[in-house]
Amino acid sequence: MTETLRRRSADAACTWFDQVRAAGESDKPLPPGSAAAAWRRIPEDVREMTTAVVEDLLEALTVGDDELLRGSCPACDAGIGGTHADDCDLAECLATGRKRMWCRALADSAGHDCGQATWTGEWPGHRECREFGWHIQWDQGAGRWVPCSPDVEGSGPNLTRLYEQARWDAGRRRWVRRRAVLFARAVRGGRATVEELARVAARWCDEQGIEAVASRVGSRGWRETVADVEDGAAELVVVPSVERLGWGKQVFERIAAVRRLGGDVAGPGLHVDEGRAGRRDDDRQNVRGVHDGGREAQRVRRGAGGAAEPLRDAPPRPDAGARRG
Repeated sequence: MTETLRRRSADAACTWFDQVRAAGESDKPLPPGSAAAAWRRIPEDVREMTTAVVEDLLEALTVGDDELLRGSCPACDAGIGGTHADDCDLAECLATGRKRMWCRALADSAGHDCGQATWTGEWPGHRECREFGWHIQWDQGAGRWVPCSPDVEGSGPNLTRLYEQARWDAGRRRWVRRRAVLFARAVRGGRATVEELARVAARWCDEQGIEAVASRVGSRGWRETVADVEDGAAELVVVPSVERLGWGKQVFERIAAVRRLGGDVAGPGLHVDEGRAGRRDDDRQNVRGVHDGGREAQRVRRGAGGAAEPLRDAPPRPDAGARRG
């Protein structure tokens, strides 16, 4: 079957497998030694198990009609569905999605269980790069690699962007785009201002390869945003600027609320200067500042008793009459 898959695209392989099953389960006479004849000799319970495994494999190998599968790993010669050799430098870590050899070389990941990766017929990460449109080509005039469409002849997958911007889904054994909810506190200016803020955040998401799944505004919108993170609908909250996240201490409280649920807050030029913001007193690392390179949110530190104290060089508190989102 490996040799057949070597010659066929994934769609053709699906058709071939369906034909083999149909012929093998029919009453028609079959040529001895054919795939259908071999299928007929397999016990029914084994057929069901084999069908499930093959269908999952072929679904994972869905590629363009002109994309052929490679029948064996070019590094260790493992066949499709076969386990990579222990020293294979192409095998991916099933925990991180990166090359297994990297895990063994890096101090912060050495020692964890990388699992037993199998060869699927495609180079790891290439399918996701095509799906996300993350390809690059060499620009001779500029002397550098530049982004392009996967349809461009001679282009290749941008694996650097994949590793930096996508998220590894160990359960599905594939890279997925990070998902975000766009948020801004209530502002003066009406609908036009809100829509412009959403466009700023959406453009940033597009640049970072993040999929925006919803847009929320105001206090009620914040509650819905936190619910989206808690439900797993998104892992990021993207804001157009620090001042659109909240005022003073509210900024840190909102960052803390998202992080306690396993998510994070990001946005154009958004920086959290140290540690993790606003964590609970029993697991506290203070944040000295959150800023976007321009206006800075009020910075606080926690005293021994957990009380918030403004730093001496903290900017003035915002006008008490200002609207809060």
